Amino acid sequence: MTPRRMPGILGAFLCCACRPPPVLNDTAEPGGGESHAAETGTGGETGIEGETGQDTALTGLIVFHRYSSYDSWDSVLLMLDLSDHSLTEISTDWDIDHAMNAHFSPDGSQLVFMGDQRGGERDWDVFLWTIGSSAPPRNLTEGWGTRDEDPKFTPDGTIVCKSGYDLIELDTTGSVVATLTSDGTAIEQSMPFATHDGAQVIYARGAGKTSDLHLIGRDGADDTVVQGDDGVQEYYPIVRDAETYLFTRWVSATNAHDQVYLGNWDGTPALALPLNDASSNDSDAFPYGDDAVLVSSTRSGGAGGYDLYVADITSGTMVSLSAWNPGINTSWEELGAVYTP
Repeated sequence: MTPRRMPGILGAFLCCACRPPPVLNDTAEPGGGESHAAETGTGGETGIEGETGQDTALTGLIVFHRYSSYDSWDSVLLMLDLSDHSLTEISTDWDIDHAMNAHFSPDGSQLVFMGDQRGGERDWDVFLWTIGSSAPPRNLTEGWGTRDEDPKFTPDGTIVCKSGYDLIELDTTGSVVATLTSDGTAIEQSMPFATHDGAQVIYARGAGKTSDLHLIGRDGADDTVVQGDDGVQEYYPIVRDAETYLFTRWVSATNAHDQVYLGNWDGTPALALPLNDASSNDSDAFPYGDDAVLVSSTRSGGAGGYDLYVADITSGTMVSLSAWNPGINTSWEELGAVYTP
């Protein structure tokens, strides 16, 4: 994963969605998070509706990871079923440590994620699990001897990921079907995500204040910069639709708090979403319904550290995901949420 900096510690490089925590609110009780903004009904397929902030029109699953700190190697994956609001720690019986950064297959039947095979070398592997299966996840990169991270499904069901410092494409058996980049020893490439039509991949290139977003063909050709402000980290790209994508960037070169932006494929300047709080970290945005995102935030009023919210991208209204289940936000770090209908 691309290293990042925490605000106010401009010399310390840290990681993205597997980031170590900010100062925690040790007095918060698990599941006690409250929303930072007032809850208002927006209607529509936004995921924010009514007094509790729940849009009952949305069904499906949300998966996210939780850990006490990145260096503790205790990350687990949890699944929220929107049909009954039940919350399940799905990685409990797996022989895998530090499971995180999951992504659903196009049909919602499988989950790909990164983790560490228990008992082996402390590196990263890419795992594939059939949702609801009693069989353990399959390790697609076992024995490779590289750090294999940041897996994401493409629209046609293959998987793009970081391997070493480069980007590759796998099929669901773990066979490499394409190499997108091959210069990782010179500069790191990470966090790949295929475009809506599957023809290209957006990814983060570089680290810290040198991290920019690039777009590259699935054949490794035509690598171009799409977000490249000097002295500002831009990372964690998530494709929203054929016109737009989400990403995280610093407020400025002198304010390293993360903020969520909406990028445009046509080159129109990116928009800072109204959900942002320049004194907090807002990151890891993922589409949720037509006009909302899941987002992790360190803003005040939560349970401590990074908490999960649903946010309207137009109004900025935010609702704690604990409105769906009180066990979601805790004094630990809740990050990397993804959704499938």
